[in-house]
Amino acid sequence: GQNIRIEIDRAQIGSKAGILLWKNKDGMIDRIRKIVMEEHDNVMKVDPAVLEGRKPIVPGIIHSTFLRFGMVPITAGDAVQQK
Repeated sequence: GQNIRIEIDRAQIGSKAGILLWKNKDGMIDRIRKIVMEEHDNVMKVDPAVLEGRKPIVPGIIHSTFLRFGMVPITAGDAVQQK
């Protein structure tokens, strides 16, 4: 198999969680997404009933949640994010 190389693009702090947004410069994530969609299309050609007309939603982002807040933080997310 091949390795997938991702780099942190930026962090975001919201009212419920902190997330890391990643970028994939080698294009492997896009290749994986393309293969998933191609496989979906192949199954639909053979037996559309198997998937009950459902199509995968392929987001354009790569992200990881690195923390969740039990309560909405007192400090605004943008103030924390600047630090």
